[in-house]
Amino acid sequence: MKVLSNIKRLYQLFFVLILFSLSQLITSARQVHQYPFRPTDCSSTSISSELLPFFEPSDLVWDSERKALWTVSDSGHLALLNDQGKLLELIEVNEFNGKKIDLEGITIIPGR
Repeated sequence: MKVLSNIKRLYQLFFVLILFSLSQLITSARQVHQYPFRPTDCSSTSISSELLPFFEPSDLVWDSERKALWTVSDSGHLALLNDQGKLLELIEVNEFNGKKIDLEGITIIPGR
């Protein structure tokens, strides 16, 4: 009987710990995080007017060597924009081995 009593206590303790963990999770999810900057501290530039009408960006990456932004599109295009959003270069990469390309990501390898 003592063994069953100890097992029952362990289950009760486990249940209490689960409830406590869930309550902590819910409490932390409700907290509003304050950011160290105000929205007015940041500036932005629209790049939509520089890109082609069918250009649907899938990914962006900052090129620190060129001080420029690379972006790829679902339509098989690679675009290079300066830090003001001006289009510097547009490269068409529509097919590879006879298959249409749907670019979804881009990575910069420094020094290459």
